[in-house]
Amino acid sequence: MNKSIICLLVSFCFAAIVCGAVTAAGLADTPQPKFHHDARNSGQSPYTGWQSNTTKWSVLGGMIIESSPAIGSDGTIYVGSEWGDLYARNPDGSKKWTFSTCINNICADIFSSPAIGSDGTIYFGCDNGYFYAVRPDGTLKWRYYAGDWIRSSPAIGSDGTVYFGCDDGFLYALWLNGTKKWRAGTAVPKDYIEAGGIRSSPVLDGTDNIYFGCTNGYFFSLNPSGKRKWVYPMYTPMEGSPAMSGDETTLYFGNTGRYIWSLGADGSLKDYVSIEGYTYSTPAVATGGTVYVGTDDGILHAYLPNLTEKWHFDTGSYIESSPAIGADGTIYFGCSNGMFYALSPLGTEKWNLDTGYPITSSPAIGSDGTIYFGNENGLVAIGAPNGPVPAVTSVTPSSGVRGKTVTITNLSGKNFVGGARVNLTAPGLPNITMTVGVVTPKKITGTIKIPATAQAGYRKVVVTNPDGRSGSKAKAFHVLYPKPVITSVSPATGVHGKLIPALTITGTGFRAGAKAFFTRAGKASVPITVTQIKPTRITGRVTLPAGMTLGLWNVQVKGPDIPPAVKANAFTVT
Repeated sequence: MNKSIICLLVSFCFAAIVCGAVTAAGLADTPQPKFHHDARNSGQSPYTGWQSNTTKWSVLGGMIIESSPAIGSDGTIYVGSEWGDLYARNPDGSKKWTFSTCINNICADIFSSPAIGSDGTIYFGCDNGYFYAVRPDGTLKWRYYAGDWIRSSPAIGSDGTVYFGCDDGFLYALWLNGTKKWRAGTAVPKDYIEAGGIRSSPVLDGTDNIYFGCTNGYFFSLNPSGKRKWVYPMYTPMEGSPAMSGDETTLYFGNTGRYIWSLGADGSLKDYVSIEGYTYSTPAVATGGTVYVGTDDGILHAYLPNLTEKWHFDTGSYIESSPAIGADGTIYFGCSNGMFYALSPLGTEKWNLDTGYPITSSPAIGSDGTIYFGNENGLVAIGAPNGPVPAVTSVTPSSGVRGKTVTITNLSGKNFVGGARVNLTAPGLPNITMTVGVVTPKKITGTIKIPATAQAGYRKVVVTNPDGRSGSKAKAFHVLYPKPVITSVSPATGVHGKLIPALTITGTGFRAGAKAFFTRAGKASVPITVTQIKPTRITGRVTLPAGMTLGLWNVQVKGPDIPPAVKANAFTVT
């Protein structure tokens, strides 16, 4: 083989090892995979948000949440709190899991909003100086120590590179396995400017060029290898994040200098407009190019792409929450007075909701239109009230042998909804999932493939509707060991009214706890006193009752978690 080809292959393999799994790259395709929805920080959702101020649920009471939610492909909501926990909540608000960043009982705030990779990994930063990667099941994948506050919400490149800013003055790029790819500083020596903290969630364009602002008053652009492309002086700190137009030609952002800026993607100044308040909110850019941004004087501004004001809406309260835009153009955002607003694209109020607690978290819109955001008392969902709770009455058949597939002809109950999920559960054991066939309000059919390694015993049957509401029935399904086989019984005859002091039943599949009987149609069973059980032999004794019907009797073995085994006409009473 040509030496150059060998070198190329070796280089490729090394890069694959360093980067992690080659296929696990890019931002997840979910309803809200990161802060402000996408790589451009557009705030534009493909889904229409809920159209009234109906509170679906409110959870995590007492938790201060300034992080903004991300939504996974299965509807799971991920959000961080000032208690150092990353929460995963099901669409109905119930707990999925909680991941703690506390170290030696010392907890630091999570202001960074999570981002979800294409393999489901959840990335976020923490004020303890660590950047985390957490698996979808809530276990730690890896963590990276940057050493200072990480309040920047991460962005994920098309190759899976994870980018975030840190208060140490560096923008970090990490490989998929959590090792450092590069870091880029924010000092500007030619202007005698020291490095500043990076609170921005970086914007990425279609070729993974990076754009972000800094608390030292400068705005930066880097290429994917971390080399500085250009720097623009704003002269006053930037706490929020930029947003990029759909055609990737223009960047919009505000800062603490009472200006809203627009820069070209090449670093040239396009426009700026003077405002009364500081800007901590990240602008949202609608499909038609309208730019929405909130300021700390309580105004939500709507600008044309050239920053000519279209309208403004006065809330009378500080706005740090970054607006989200529904597919129908509705603008959603919260305020420090606890009010949450929905405005039409013309700037008129559609509805508001008083949550009672300050809101700095930015909203996320789920695929069903539910709107999620945090406030200083937990996580709030606005949307359709949850539907009726399903109930499980019975399952037919109600048992199955491990290693076999069982066809369920009738899981009966009520309030079942198309898309419902069915699981067999038991404490400490893996769920067994039913493949659902037909769902009607009162009946579900399907198949259950019972793993060969499944522990025998009773399972609770749980039906979960798409809105997350679930119903169950305990001990509704019995997982059984394979049916034993009886090959013979010795002695094979006995006299009624007499004791058989030593009876041996041979076969296979016998288990501890099994019981043995003589049976005959229309007659009472005669129990055998079992003295020893081995997988291939049961020994015992039995006194045949006086007056026991003469002739042929069956031998039956049954017990906990095994189907009854019968050897017909195996014993003769004389």
